[in-house]
Amino acid sequence: MPVKTSETLHTGDVLYFSGDTATIDYVFKLTASSAAEGPLCEMPLRVAEAVIPKQSALCGDTLKNSRFRSRDDAAVIAIYRNGIPLLGKLGEHHLHSGDVLLFAAGDDFYKNLRHSRDILLISDKAPDATLAPPIVPRWKKVAPFIILTGVIFAVVAGYTSMFQAAVAASCVILVSRIVTPSEVLTHIEWSVLIVIACSFGIANAIEASGLATAIGKMVVVHIGSYGIMAGLLAILTATCITTEFLSHNATAALMFPLAMAVAQQFGTDPRAFAIAVTIGASAGFAVPFAYQTHLMVYGPGGYRFRDFLTVGIPLDIIYIIAGTLLIPLIW
Repeated sequence: MPVKTSETLHTGDVLYFSGDTATIDYVFKLTASSAAEGPLCEMPLRVAEAVIPKQSALCGDTLKNSRFRSRDDAAVIAIYRNGIPLLGKLGEHHLHSGDVLLFAAGDDFYKNLRHSRDILLISDKAPDATLAPPIVPRWKKVAPFIILTGVIFAVVAGYTSMFQAAVAASCVILVSRIVTPSEVLTHIEWSVLIVIACSFGIANAIEASGLATAIGKMVVVHIGSYGIMAGLLAILTATCITTEFLSHNATAALMFPLAMAVAQQFGTDPRAFAIAVTIGASAGFAVPFAYQTHLMVYGPGGYRFRDFLTVGIPLDIIYIIAGTLLIPLIW
């Protein structure tokens, strides 16, 4: 499963149909087939379950338009949204992030899955041999650790900068074929890089236009009487709220110049404010689309949007309070 268009049918073949049961009589009228008595198939079905992440190319598209069956070698049996199965023609439903797909996987599906970012596999009933990882030479397993150790030593010893060491390590990994260029391109999240690049541009504009300084002065004027801790609390809270709607990296790039301006207006060490941005940008507990791991449990767990709000908002509050108290003690 699924049957390819080039597959030749023979007498005795067993066909599985997925669709509206009300139309099954119509199918039998078109065929001269009869159902065989006894078990339909002795071989275990390769049934798998996957969730659609936020950055998936399937979001907003239909299974029919995306050619999911022929491209990924998998036939969708059911689509669940917020724990409720979608009815009608599955191939014509527009998919959303967090949707759960139940499908029968073909022989090539698990090969394609290693290079796919469109779906996240969460369960399967495929034979163990199908899921067996490719055999990797021992030197390819050890080499990355050696290269990483070399990078750390070169930077700590002062021989080179972190950026230069990282570029050199990447070149060594590519030249030695530990990772191929095609694998690198497959795993690059271009949409995330574009968002980060745009956030850097906005951050530079905020700093160059004087907006960061103006916001810093406004923060000091309104909460300066409460002390530096209040300023740190404001930055940490703003960062936590922003990261619920933007990626973590984009939030950090956007909030950093504001945090530096506030620290400058208070006349204090900016490290604590930089750490506040870093920690705040790593939050995002209150909405399901804040991070893809949320989406991995959102659909399969039958959660609702308000479930994340109920648990996530208190977590964000605890996170902010703990960060505000501990950051000045450490940095």
